[in-house]
Amino acid sequence: MRLLSTALFCGLLVALSGDALAASSNTPRDIWSKPPLELLNRDILALPKAEQQAFIHGAVGQFILSFSTGGRTGGRCLSDWYLDTEHGRTHLPTWMARYPEREFAVTLHAVAKQYCPQITK
Repeated sequence: MRLLSTALFCGLLVALSGDALAASSNTPRDIWSKPPLELLNRDILALPKAEQQAFIHGAVGQFILSFSTGGRTGGRCLSDWYLDTEHGRTHLPTWMARYPEREFAVTLHAVAKQYCPQITK
């Protein structure tokens, strides 16, 4: 659990740390003041499309990495689901739009667990 939380936090932190993104006139400024694990789906969906996709790809990449190290199972399944199929890249934003008031990290874990039931907390 601690490794997953750390990996999600690091992935979200990396996705949010760019000063260039924070300075963008199209980026909602209040998103950068939130702790990464408190970001809601609506916060991510409010970003311009390119930034939204970059954020999601970065967070999912870190999520996959967290399950690919330390003897944990599920990394290959997650990688196959998200990177090798178009369905993986479209399914997550669909669920984010369906539940805009949920935390992004919770949504990511719930959607991934649907396709890779072997992942744990």
